[in-house]
Amino acid sequence: MSEPMPAKVETTPAPLGLPPVCGKPIIARFDGGELSSDAGVLALREIKSRLGIADCLAACVANPRTPGRVVHGVAAILRFRMLLIAAGYADGNDADSLRHEPAFKPALGHLPQGAALHS
Repeated sequence: MSEPMPAKVETTPAPLGLPPVCGKPIIARFDGGELSSDAGVLALREIKSRLGIADCLAACVANPRTPGRVVHGVAAILRFRMLLIAAGYADGNDADSLRHEPAFKPALGHLPQGAALHS
């Protein structure tokens, strides 16, 4: 005699709340919209901002660029590169294709619909 099948229970996970970017709330949900397989970088954003690793490293790097022509500072470039490496993109060439990525933009303090990140 077989046992009765248990009733199927469907659960909907609570949305994952993250600190805002540019005053806009960031809510991770799993119901569509702009999709990314790199949403883990949003959690890494909190770690990197608390530790201040990029700012410490940037202070150690000489920047020979003309200050009036600099659009992206060394710390911003390092932040993006560190998130790329943490997300498994070891090759720096990936920055060009991922500068429009909807998870990397808020992880670096930019709105998803805003300008592309540096590469």
